[in-house]
Formats: sequence, structure tokens, C-alpha cells
Amino acid sequence: MLKNDGPVRIDTPRRRHLRYHRRMIGWLQRLFLDKRARDALTRRTAAPLAARHRRNPAATGTPPPPPERDAATALAEAEARMRRLPPEKAQLIRSALLVHRARQSALGELSDDERARLRQVAQKALLGGGG
Repeated sequence: MLKNDGPVRIDTPRRRHLRYHRRMIGWLQRLFLDKRARDALTRRTAAPLAARHRRNPAATGTPPPPPERDAATALAEAEARMRRLPPEKAQLIRSALLVHRARQSALGELSDDERARLRQVAQKALLGGGG
């Protein structure tokens, strides 16, 4: 008599592809990460999955949408995250934000015609003449 082990899984190209990637990621982790780092990574990824399945056993793997926040709450959270960063990294982020704001204000002052010409020049430079 034949033993029924459950549903038969057909080995599809997608499954082979995923198995290959899992094997490759494991190989790269062993190559570049020591055992302590691999264990920490495994704990970090396994814990949220377990918690999500405890909350909702039928979880599909898509995270719920983030709750709506007003600008003041988002700014307060960003400032709290900045305080936790090392001072050098926080200063680097602040200077990058200043540069970003300066460039955005310069782009905001352009007319529609100038903006179209700038876009065309940028496309030629980035895409090698496509535009």
C-alpha cells in the first residue's frame, strides 16, 4: 500500500530559481559574515515573521499600510532618530538635506521652458542621447 505524504510539489522553474537564490545567499553569508553576525541576522528576520503569524495566522506576507501621521509627528520622530545617531553621521545627513533643499529651491525658480530644456539635457547626459 502506498503512503500518502501530502500534496505532491512539482519542481517548477520558479522553485528551482528560488532554491538557487537561497543557496547563493547562504553561501555569501558564510563567506562575508561570521557566525555571530549570521545568527543575529537569522534572529532578526525570524522574530518579526513569528510575531506577524501570531497576530494573524493567515498573514499573506504583505505588511499593513503605515498609520497616517501628521507633519509634526513625523518631524518629532525624525529628530528622535537623529539624536540616536553618531554625531558625525547626523551632521552628514543634515548637510545632505541642506544641499537637497538648496537644489530644490533652485529648480523651483525655473520657468517651464527652462525646466523642459534642463530635463532634455539631463536625459541626453544620463541616457546617452535619448530624449
